[in-house]
Amino acid sequence: MKIDMSPILSGAKSTIDFSYPLKPDVAKIMPGVVFPKPFTVNGQITNSAGYMALSLCAVADYEAACDRCLQPVSSTLTVEFKRTVALPGTLIDENDDDYIVIEENAVDVDIPLLEEILLSVPSKILCREDCKGLCPKCGQDLNTGACSCSHKEIDPRLAVLAKLLDTKDET
Repeated sequence: MKIDMSPILSGAKSTIDFSYPLKPDVAKIMPGVVFPKPFTVNGQITNSAGYMALSLCAVADYEAACDRCLQPVSSTLTVEFKRTVALPGTLIDENDDDYIVIEENAVDVDIPLLEEILLSVPSKILCREDCKGLCPKCGQDLNTGACSCSHKEIDPRLAVLAKLLDTKDET
């Protein structure tokens, strides 16, 4: 969304409030994470003696599968960030992520917001902190109970030695 900065640049206003829905296409970037409804974005741009600041808050519910047990997980993602808004030509490096540069009397807030959303989604989504996951042998959900698999594993490199021990026991 592009926010028209003309009221602040002309001095008519010192604050611009805005609110809008944002439906990002995150399926390609975050497979398995679904946002059933758009983000609700609320923000404000303020001018205080020539210092312009942008503050945003975006909130959306998301659904995904637990990374350990594959049970469905529903949660809410809240993204808040602040950036300094600068006039073109006033920065040494206009590609600095700490600043948003005004272009054609407008500020595009979607690009930094989408970057912040991608950084804020948890890298590991769990149904609960102490999720035990699935048994690697039989696939039993270990949160619902123990499986009947043998948990004694022999290192395949030492399997030959185990056979030698078995033959000694027989004699």
